[in-house]
Amino acid sequence: MSAITPPAITYKPNISREIVENGVVSDVQLEAISYAGQSHSQTLPNGTTRGFFLGDGTGIGKGRTIAGMMLDNYNQGRKKALWVTLNSSLVNDAKRDVKALFGDSDLVTQFVGGNKADSVL
Repeated sequence: MSAITPPAITYKPNISREIVENGVVSDVQLEAISYAGQSHSQTLPNGTTRGFFLGDGTGIGKGRTIAGMMLDNYNQGRKKALWVTLNSSLVNDAKRDVKALFGDSDLVTQFVGGNKADSVL
């Protein structure tokens, strides 16, 4: 990825200034939130919304960045979000990050698969 120059950021995320000024998200996280919002605001020729891949390494704060992306999308009118992780032990981390940005950790619901999920259908 370092072999190419990233595109210019022309997008301004719709998150409160206090979130940035109080260090709830870092500058690096805000940059990813900006790129994601710029991507999500584009409609592809087939009518779908353009996606965004977050490939940050360990320790960057991907959870906080994802929560920031979700908040920005929500404030932009894109109200649906799904956060999927293979590691179910990260649910508490997701709740922490969502609470930091949205103020409510009850917005995170852990999916319980298997037979219990089958009975819902």
